[in-house]
Amino acid sequence: MRLLKRYGEKLLEKELKASYRFFIKEANVDLKSEGYGLIKDKNMYADEIASIASVGYGLAALAIGCNRNWISYPEAYKRVSKTLDTFLNVVEGKNGFFYHFVNMDTGKREWDCEISIIDTAIFICGAILVGEFFQGRIKQKAEELYRYVNLVGIR
Repeated sequence: MRLLKRYGEKLLEKELKASYRFFIKEANVDLKSEGYGLIKDKNMYADEIASIASVGYGLAALAIGCNRNWISYPEAYKRVSKTLDTFLNVVEGKNGFFYHFVNMDTGKREWDCEISIIDTAIFICGAILVGEFFQGRIKQKAEELYRYVNLVGIR
């Protein structure tokens, strides 16, 4: 049992770090891009397409990476803050919900994709997680995104 626990923990750590690296590597970190912080959806049709669910997972990865010292606090904070700004100001959606697929550079809807309740929820969960982790202005931005979805939903 002890052997299983030891190797299981090592395997979990390896998988966690590989997942973190994926979300860091696939993110748009071009400071001049309107799509800053968007994360590629790995599909066979296009390389410039982001999935908003991927961004939610990527936000969580930044908090985990910061907690494990894989990325500095100031760098993670900056990436999270600018990513949330992208969603507050650029990413296309309706009534607080976002389109499933958006362009990596512009944040605008791609193809004829749907507004996605599920993908929006995954993104919002990532935003709330980083809001709790970083607190302050990050939490305010996350709550603003969350409130907008909820207020529209009860009208």
